[in-house]
Amino acid sequence: MMEHIIYKITNTLNNRFYIGMHSTENVNDGYLGSGRRIKAEVRKYGKEHFVKEILERLPSREMLKTREAEIVCEELRNNPLCLNLKNGGEGGFTSEQCAKIWSDSNRRKKQGERISNCWKDPEYRSNCSKASSLTMKESHAKGKMRYDTFLGKMHKAETKAKVGAKNSMHQTGEGNSQFGTCWVTDGVKPVKVKKEHLDEFLAKGFKRGRKIN
Repeated sequence: MMEHIIYKITNTLNNRFYIGMHSTENVNDGYLGSGRRIKAEVRKYGKEHFVKEILERLPSREMLKTREAEIVCEELRNNPLCLNLKNGGEGGFTSEQCAKIWSDSNRRKKQGERISNCWKDPEYRSNCSKASSLTMKESHAKGKMRYDTFLGKMHKAETKAKVGAKNSMHQTGEGNSQFGTCWVTDGVKPVKVKKEHLDEFLAKGFKRGRKIN
């Protein structure tokens, strides 16, 4: 029979805790949470220093999510011992939540945590990355970032001529980095020289080209 539980994991060495939800057929399956921060905490201190307690049992997954959202709120996350980085029952991060994550990082730093900034914590990095991606999508949807603004349009003939002339100058004229030079080799290594000095190198036994015998 599937059980839907709200659980609390506590580090017995420093009293830091994590509250989450879990649906399982075995409440003693050893599950200690999916958050990267709690995982990092367990890896650092070892499973033997963590205790798990069941706070509540709910009749369905949907009610479980609703209840977790009520318990794991911003007020709880403001507790310096709390390892939760987002509110319960949420499926993702918004740009506003990302700003709160950075704020939490500074708060924890001031409170003496070893993590000096969020990029040293894998969960901070992951969540901020998600929030940044979401921000870009939101901006695109609002018209702030448009990648298709030129779709279906054409340059004027005059503009094409200017662009073509500029490209031609860079490819074959003085704008090209190879302009006025050529390659010679002594059979050991190739050397790029100015064409005005080509005869001098040929007189020394160099041959034109970059190919090494």
